[in-house]
Amino acid sequence: MKRPALVGIGATALLLLAGTTAFAVWRMPSSRVDLAARAAAMPVGKAPTVRPLPGKLQITWERVTLSGGVDVRYRVNRYAAAHHGAQPAGGCAGTIGGTACAEENVPNGIWTYTVQPVLGSAWTGRESEKSESVIVAAVNVPPKDLAADAASTASPSPSASASASASPSASASAGGASPSPGPSVGASPSRSVATPHGTDVQASNGEGGTAGVIGLGDRLVLSFSGPVDPTTVAHGWDGKAGLPVALKVTGTELSVADADGPLPLGPVTLGADGYAPTPLALAALLSLDGPHLVITVAENQPSPPVPVTKQSQLQWGPVKESGSPKDVDF
Repeated sequence: MKRPALVGIGATALLLLAGTTAFAVWRMPSSRVDLAARAAAMPVGKAPTVRPLPGKLQITWERVTLSGGVDVRYRVNRYAAAHHGAQPAGGCAGTIGGTACAEENVPNGIWTYTVQPVLGSAWTGRESEKSESVIVAAVNVPPKDLAADAASTASPSPSASASASASPSASASAGGASPSPGPSVGASPSRSVATPHGTDVQASNGEGGTAGVIGLGDRLVLSFSGPVDPTTVAHGWDGKAGLPVALKVTGTELSVADADGPLPLGPVTLGADGYAPTPLALAALLSLDGPHLVITVAENQPSPPVPVTKQSQLQWGPVKESGSPKDVDF
């Protein structure tokens, strides 16, 4: 009668032994113990600064850390004006341990950048605000909406002169073209330059922009009778990379200036008021394609006006555009 009872006790002991590896026993002291845990929050990225350099864009940003000063890495994101994301290549690909990178061979377009803190493979902080827009315009890309036939425009006067305030060392003749002077710029004569004469002026609305308001992506195209020597436009400019400039609007007059002052390119007169409250200066990028100079607006107006609906004509020195609605499409 006792043998079955022994078997039962043995079986119970085996079960307990087998289960010791699956359980943990916590021994707590009789006195009160307070336990607390705190998780470190991922920081928010700081909006980067983008600087155009020859053949590349340089992106820099401020360092952020976890609580306690623990460093993080960063992911750099590039966005087109149409708000579609794109992962940068080259020196800005992957995650970056520093606070700067450079992206080469950036496609043509208007871009903004953001920075996002990352830690390991699973932790990401909130993406930063977008940087200021930067325009990439490669050489030898025909300007959008450029009139192929300039015969419809008025013939410019050969007696007009071009001048701008800058270093006198910038005086030069345009290579590969007749050195007939271009339109008057109405600036200091301390830098007189000889350029091919103007043949056409066009304005086009940027993709996704509001017609009748000068804003991001809008383009002003000045066409000459032959290739333009970039050194006659801006001191030290080789024409290979876009030149940051300001597009100034005063009343119905447009002009272009760089850090040295007005460039010998204008003025261009709008045929109607209201494209922008004046006076106003907008960041823009000047690019060169043979006989065409393209000014692309790089930002929107802070307080855009009611769009202009009246058809108007552009006047560039002695040159008038043909009056076709597509030619005045700011």
